[in-house]
Amino acid sequence: MVLPDALEGRDILGRGRTGSGKTLAFGLPLLTRTAGRRAEPKQPLAPILVPTREPAQQVTQALAPYAAWSRSCRRAGAARRAA
Repeated sequence: MVLPDALEGRDILGRGRTGSGKTLAFGLPLLTRTAGRRAEPKQPLAPILVPTREPAQQVTQALAPYAAWSRSCRRAGAARRAA
């Protein structure tokens, strides 16, 4: 089970089929551990790395209902601009 280890801040790695709850298994402990904390400028509390914008949007949609504030679920790369 991943939740107890994740809640304790241990490194975890998960693999499973689509729809198996991986995002919530990683995301809910992250939201719990960062609740009530504010990030400093350019120092995110918990970056979530995903390969492209589509999975970033999926992670945001999955975690947003559980987030207590809108900054908990920023989409990776949303603020990135072309050089």
